[in-house]
Order: sequence, then C-alpha cells, then structure tokens
Amino acid sequence: MMEKLFEINEQYTYEDYLDLNKYYMTKSKRTIISNIILGILLIFLAIISFYLKNYSYLVFSISFAVIYPILLVFTIKRAAKKSYESNKIAKNMDQNITFYEEYFEIKNEVGNSKVHYDKLYSIGETKRAFFLFISFNQAFIVKKEALNNVQEFSKFIYSKK
Repeated sequence: MMEKLFEINEQYTYEDYLDLNKYYMTKSKRTIISNIILGILLIFLAIISFYLKNYSYLVFSISFAVIYPILLVFTIKRAAKKSYESNKIAKNMDQNITFYEEYFEIKNEVGNSKVHYDKLYSIGETKRAFFLFISFNQAFIVKKEALNNVQEFSKFIYSKK
C-alpha cells in the first residue's frame, strides 16, 4: 500500500462552487478571448459613432461597457448556484480525499474514485482552494483550510502536472 502524503475531509458549499466558477470564468481562454473581442468591438463602435456623430451608438457602447461587468458577476453567481443546487451527490456530502505519490482518491457515501495525476487536465488555485481539473470545466475542489500545510501541498500538486 502506498504512503498517504495528504489527507483531507471536507464538504463542498455554495461558496466553494462560486470560487470555482469565478476562477473558471476569469482564467478560461474562451472567456478571456470573448471579452477581448467584445472590448475591441465596443471601442471600434464608439470610435465610429463619435466620428459619424451618431451619439446613440456611442451612448450604447458606453452603457454596455458599464453594464457588462455587472452582468458577468450575475452570470457567475447564477452558474455557481445552478451547479451547486443540481449536484445532488456532492452537495453537503462529506468527502475524503487522500493524496498518494501516483494518484489521489476521493471517497464519499456514493463511492470511491481514483485519479492518476497524468489524467489531470489542469490545476488552478485561488486564495481559498486548489482546483484539480479533470476536464476543461470539471474539477475537484481542495479547500486550503482543510490542508495542514498549504505550501507543501502546493509544491507537491504542481510538481505532478
């Protein structure tokens, strides 16, 4: 049997899902590229509107530039709530995650899963948690508050990807 390197017990909360969704929406290449394209289009529309003296489009561009970040925050919160509420398995369920040299194991009342590190899609991190992505939009959450030594875990998990 392999030696346990790290072991945590945790429950996922709405705040954890919100943290994951914020990370995903701000780090996703698709989201970043979409926001850059939208920003360029708004600037282009504003410049053309100004030169053509069509101020209604100029007002629209500026208004949308102000409203868009608010809509983005609302969308992130809505997606996190929907994800949390729809996940009947992980919601309020105790999870045990044990990390070994070659893989990590997740145990809960539904069953057990073993994930080898070479199967990880990517690793993300915020102030509150690490995200072990198994696809571009699916991740296991490892809360930092559940870890005994965050720096040691960080060094370990990033060495695996």
